[in-house]
Amino acid sequence: MFCKNCGEQIEPNSLFCTNCGSKVEVESTNTTKTISNSEPINNPNAGKKKCHIKLIAVVLLVMIVCAGVYVYRNFIRSMDVSDHLVYIKNNNMLLAEPSKYEPKEVTDDVTDYGGLNWDDGATSLLQCTGDGKYLVYVKNILSNDNSADLFYQKADGKNNKEEKIASDINWFQVSKDDETVLWTESNGSEQKIYYCSLKSKKHEKEKIDSTTQIIGMSKDLKNIVYMKDTALYVSKDMQRGEMICDEAENAYVTEADHSVEIYYVATSEGGKPISFSELIDDDCEAQDAAISEPNIKDYQSTRMVSGIWGPREEVVTDDSYNDALAKYEEKLSRDSLRQSLAEQTWTPTQKYIIYRNDDESTVVATITDTMYGRIYSDTAMMYYCDVDLDNIRKLKFSELLDVNQDELESRILGCFMSGSKLHYLRGTDDQVVKGMNLSDCQVGGLHICMNPKTEELYIAKMVQTYDEAGNYQENTGLYTYPCNDGNGEVTLLTDNTLRGLMNETAEGVYYMANADETGNVAELYLNGELVDTDVYPSFYGDGFEFSDNGILYLTDINSDQNEATLNLYNNGKSTKVADDVKAGSFCFVDEKNVAYLTNYDFDDHHGKLEVFNGKKNIDVDSKVNCIVFNYK
Repeated sequence: MFCKNCGEQIEPNSLFCTNCGSKVEVESTNTTKTISNSEPINNPNAGKKKCHIKLIAVVLLVMIVCAGVYVYRNFIRSMDVSDHLVYIKNNNMLLAEPSKYEPKEVTDDVTDYGGLNWDDGATSLLQCTGDGKYLVYVKNILSNDNSADLFYQKADGKNNKEEKIASDINWFQVSKDDETVLWTESNGSEQKIYYCSLKSKKHEKEKIDSTTQIIGMSKDLKNIVYMKDTALYVSKDMQRGEMICDEAENAYVTEADHSVEIYYVATSEGGKPISFSELIDDDCEAQDAAISEPNIKDYQSTRMVSGIWGPREEVVTDDSYNDALAKYEEKLSRDSLRQSLAEQTWTPTQKYIIYRNDDESTVVATITDTMYGRIYSDTAMMYYCDVDLDNIRKLKFSELLDVNQDELESRILGCFMSGSKLHYLRGTDDQVVKGMNLSDCQVGGLHICMNPKTEELYIAKMVQTYDEAGNYQENTGLYTYPCNDGNGEVTLLTDNTLRGLMNETAEGVYYMANADETGNVAELYLNGELVDTDVYPSFYGDGFEFSDNGILYLTDINSDQNEATLNLYNNGKSTKVADDVKAGSFCFVDEKNVAYLTNYDFDDHHGKLEVFNGKKNIDVDSKVNCIVFNYK
């Protein structure tokens, strides 16, 4: 996913862009097979001891202020989708079982005050223990400090009595195997990790560690990966974590039922600074060496002229002096540019990508990184770009004479990209993506997914160009690469894909291409095959919902871009679900059923909740504020 403001590639669950700070419109997806960060966190102090880094947690608390009303979206995000429908109505949380969709109130007072604007929905305020015995959920969400109270109750419906687990929590996760609950609490700038077992009678909370950020965990919560400043820790069986690296820049966790695989990046001291001038082929040097400041006397002559007092001498300067002086001043301007290039430097940093599995750590790659460096990860493997400083393309000095500073830096970065190679990792196996030209790729302009059926990489590459007037232009091409074919090379699939609009599911890779001039209509593809036309092109939370069972998408979006026709695509077929569906207010309930809000009143913030079971539409409730996504 990419930032709409600056174009930086960002983690799909991020609230803010780590590059420009702009609010991110959250992408809804139900197919997360792993807990991982798809984009590393940029470290402004890379290579320095005990530097502070920005960590993007796998799950985030999101609170948005909108027109003076707080909108709670993505308060807590769980891993999976279950077959229950959870929604908010009149500040109460209700649960509808899939067989009859008869609503049952779970709790009241979801927030600390009523009348919330839930137009952007909510994500996983409720989860279920792995054995199905208990519902664990939040309520009393505070409007001023991003925290809530954590409760549980029995899931059988016989006893609706709720019991409090903790206060001031901002994230929680329930074990997929038993009755263990993990959560974090924040007190100012300090965040602490706690857990408790619902099997015990007292439900006493136990602290794992403090001043931390959780990076990932196994489904059973037996392995938890977290960071404290730049140190990376692994906690086993809810014990205080063991430090595995004291200078980690970022980490990516692939979770399994009982274990985790970790890629982490360790940074060494910076190398020798590289000046911009080392990246320049000075094709004006010879001519400038022959240019010296013109002596005006060399261009002057005398002549006799007549006057009222008789003949006199007059000094005449030849016009060629002005030409020579102009050439000299141009040479001084070029010298000034040379001096500026020599003074501007970047310092390459050596980084180590380390793979850890079964308590064994292996350095799988040593890379040379500059300030533009990017490392990517997804559910199956990890990708990175490495720079070969000896084989970068140098710029012609003459091409830089009329460019501004921003364009100059962009072209300099292009030099580094020309010496970059794209790699992908599987465990400790490091392979180069053959035939992938990065010389024209914009910095941060790679978006990578993998088709799990064919093990083909899908690589979206954004290219930066400048027209004759020096105006910036961009175009995104989509390429495929067969990972298992030792002789395979990159193939262009389309040169008109929409930047960042690509998503991986069990069925393969969905992407958008060929948008119209308005940008509100495009074509939807799966693995290169057309799914539908006239599709609303938004993967940012309001246009799509993904699962391994298919995809929900919108067509015929209205002029306000808030209501449209909802469609379901699965098993190679598109089916119309309903008209006038509120954008972003729909989800998969289970393999067969789709929930959505229709006839939404945007003034009173409620609509009609319906379910489509593949054959017919079923009324569930009215005046519903929002659906709670990803219940488990």
